[in-house]
This record gives sequence, structure tokens and C-alpha cells, in this order.
Amino acid sequence: MKITAISFARCIGFFALCSLLSWASLAQAADVSNYEKTLSDRGIAPNASGLSDYLQQLHPSPDLRAKAEALIEQLGSDNFAKRERAMQQLLIMPVLDTEALTAATQSPDPEVRWRSQKVLTVGRPETDRMLYAAFRVIEERKLAETLDAVIAAIPLCDKKHIRQAAQNALIAAAREEDAPQLREAIQHENEFVRTAAASSLGRALGEAANEDLQSLVSDESDMVRMAAARAMANYGQRAALPTIIALLDSDDVEVRTRASATLRSLTDQFFGYAAYDAADKRAEAIASWEKWLGEKGDTAELHFPLKPWGYGVSFLNGNTLLAYGNRHKVVELDPSGKEIWSHNINGAWSAEKMANGNVLIASNSTSRVVEVDREGKAVWTYNTPNPLNAKPLLNGNVLIAAFTQRKVIEVTRDKKVAWEYADAQYISDAHRLENGNTLISCMDGSIKELSPEMKGVWQYKGQYQAYGGQPLPNGNVLIASLRGDVQEVTRDKKVIWEHKERNAADVFRLPNGNTLITGSQRFVEISPDKKVVWEKAGCQYGTARR
Repeated sequence: MKITAISFARCIGFFALCSLLSWASLAQAADVSNYEKTLSDRGIAPNASGLSDYLQQLHPSPDLRAKAEALIEQLGSDNFAKRERAMQQLLIMPVLDTEALTAATQSPDPEVRWRSQKVLTVGRPETDRMLYAAFRVIEERKLAETLDAVIAAIPLCDKKHIRQAAQNALIAAAREEDAPQLREAIQHENEFVRTAAASSLGRALGEAANEDLQSLVSDESDMVRMAAARAMANYGQRAALPTIIALLDSDDVEVRTRASATLRSLTDQFFGYAAYDAADKRAEAIASWEKWLGEKGDTAELHFPLKPWGYGVSFLNGNTLLAYGNRHKVVELDPSGKEIWSHNINGAWSAEKMANGNVLIASNSTSRVVEVDREGKAVWTYNTPNPLNAKPLLNGNVLIAAFTQRKVIEVTRDKKVAWEYADAQYISDAHRLENGNTLISCMDGSIKELSPEMKGVWQYKGQYQAYGGQPLPNGNVLIASLRGDVQEVTRDKKVIWEHKERNAADVFRLPNGNTLITGSQRFVEISPDKKVVWEKAGCQYGTARR
């Protein structure tokens, strides 16, 4: 039987009770993060001992597997109390047998179908929450003693954001003396283990890992090859360049995206490549990269260590930044919901956290874009009529959706217009894409992608006003319509996901697959299956970021 995920339940036993005793004294002397509280509330001590024990409990013995099968069978018992008891016992087991439960949802017995689905529905989200919290605490506290347990848990992670959290935990926990375990892990049969181990080995050993990483650049998995090449690039190894350029043609759009970001960070070069472009268009940019490699690859200046993955997207580190629109304030919350920073400003229509810790705000009613530091002081201001959105660009410039001017403006730090586009429609939002094109949202319901020469290269026309949008790494676009629709649209203009939210003004997809939506009355986070997982009232339009 293949175990593909773990259950939320109470991993409570002797290990948890003992480790909690040591955790209790520690918690009195230190600030407890939201992730630590999540774990301790479930009886899991958020320290090296408690987390190692928790992760080890995720691997079921043959006896536990047999017990799960017996309980699933009892879900169809003629006795109601027995059915209820079996269901509850499944939920508190340390491992959720998702394969057997999924098969049971196809049972001819409607009671078994319903109860199996209920266990999966209730158990999986809480499981994911607990495991994600465990990895985040390991990352935050750099708990080196958990390294073996993290490696063993990675094959059980069946969601992308949890695997990424596990990789980040492993990178943070790994030390130079852990090289033997990491070298063993890069030979693991699971590609996600090899990926995480490659990144960790490079971070822990630096150039001393070069021989090991070189052996992985020909791995059968593009993801592993990318991790190894990026780890090499992180200490300036030029031998990584051919592999990274080759991965621009990977079948995996996420690998292509990461390769493109790595090359731009490492070389400061750009040849119009976009991971989501059609193969023929990507081929043109790849040819330019290959030409550059042949002519300058041996001598070009390299910039390392690399900028963090996701550079330019969010610098909130798990916090939430809320612009309250016509409620005239911007607030930053920590993961527990505690307000840690705020700034009052009229018409706070959008807010973006910057790399320097400042916040860039589009103030619609005061007709200006302003960068505010942590003390609330305006350190940069650009005046433009009724801006709705402003975003910092990697080149230091600011991209502004100038609503009433019906323009998109790129402004330099010395307030010169570096690029602008005028439209017949009011423009509500704008994003600069990785290929240098610009994605704009218009009030006639259209989303347009424009080249730097302002030629239209793609357009989607919705039924209602397109107030906010977000380009996704796979090329899809999230669209918030003021009439109440939020849609994810593919490049071939198919709507593959949608949600109804009153007066949706902004939308933002999170790494865990959930979606933040800002409306006329509330901020709300919904899961992919459209369940509300968090909400906060009090806004009147605006934006939400995390």
C-alpha cells in the first residue's frame, strides 16, 4: 500500500508529553510564533525533539496500516455507533491512508462513500496545516537535529507548497557536518528528496559541494537538475550556465520559470524570454541565450549569491499587508493576526511591501504614489491623478496604473517617465511580466498584454469591469471583476477556476494555492475548493498581499 499523505489528528503520546515539558519553560522566555502555537495547541512541542518525534510518527507500521483498513471496513457497519467510532478513530490516527480512503469513496455502499470522503475532507486540510507549521518552525529556528526526520518526511508531502516548506526547512537546518546524510539523500529514489538535498548541500558546503552537484546536472528529473545548477550558481560556478540555459526548454513550466529567474539574477541579462510563451517564441530567446553563452559565458560578470526565489513578488515573510481603500489606512499583520505596522493615508487603493522594508502605496484620493518607511515617513512621492495600483520593479522603477489618465506609466526614482501606454479605457491595474511585456486591466473588462513597443500580443475580454489581475507563473491570469467574479483564465482563454465575491477589486494567489480577494467590504482567503479559510472585514476596496 502506498501512503501518499499524513493525517492531522493528535500525534499525542508519550513523546509529545515529555517534549512539551521542556517546551513550556522555553515558551515563557521567548516569543512564540503562530506556527509554534499551532503545533503546541495540538500537543506537539515546537522544538527539535518534539518535531523530530512528530515527523517520525508519520511513517506507519504494518500494524497501523492494517488497523486503518479494518476501520475503513467498519464505516459500513450496520451499527451506527460503530460507524461513528470507526470514523473518529481514523481521524486521530497518526497517518491518514489516503489511498485506501480514496478507493473507499467509490464503494457501492453510500455510507462508506460518505464517511470516507468526510474523513478525507476533514483530515487533509488540518494535516497540511500541521505539517507546514512543523517545517516553518524548523526553518525559523534552524533546528539541525531534525535533518534526518525532514528528509524522511519529504516523500509523504503531496502538495507543492508543503514540499517547498520542507526544502526550505532542510536548507536552514543543514550544517557542514551533515554532508554525509545530504550526500546519501541526493541518491534517493524520490526526486523531491534529491531536489531538497541538492539545494541544502550547496548551501551547507558551498564550493566543496561542487563535485556532488555536478553529478546531478544530468539527473533524469529537470527539477533536480535545476536545483543542482542553481546551487552551483549561488557560489558563482560558471559550469552551471549551460544546464540552466538548457532548462529554459524544459517541459515543466515551473522549471522554465526558475531557470529564467536564475539567469536574470546571475547575469543581469535578458533576451525577452517568458516561461509561458509558445515553444517557437521561447526558442528565439533561447537561441539568444546560447549565443551569449558562446561569446561571453567565460568572461561575463556574475552576480551571486543569488536573490531569493520569488524576488520582487513579496517581502512579507508570512505577514499580511492590507490596503483598506476608502477606509484610508494600510496595515501589516503578523501570521497570528496581530497588527505590527499601520499607516493612515486617504484612498489607500494598493500597497506593496518593498525589498528595503518600505511600503509603496497608491493613494487614489490624494492623487499620488508614495513610498513610506517603517516610521511612516514619506521617502518618495510621485504625483499622478487618481492612481489605483503601483508596483515596484526590479530595475528600481515604479509601474503605475493611472486610472483617470487612462495610462500605464513606468517612472524612475528621479521621477522621469521611462515608458507609458495610453488606452481608450480607464486602466485599473498593471503588471510587468518576466519577458518585459506589460499586462494591464481595463474597466471595459479586457486584460491586455503589450510588448515594450506597445503592440498587443494577447487579450482576454471578460463580461464585466476588470479591476485587478495577477499573472501566474504558468502563464494563466487571475482576474478580479468589480461585478463580482474572480476567474483564472488560461492563455487559450479558458476559464479553469472562478469564484463569486461581491465587488471584487483585487486578487492574489498564495503559494499554498489559496486565493486572497479584496472586495467592497472584506478581505477573504479562500481555498481552491472555494471554502473560506480567513477573512477580515472593514475595507472598502484595496488590496491584500502575503
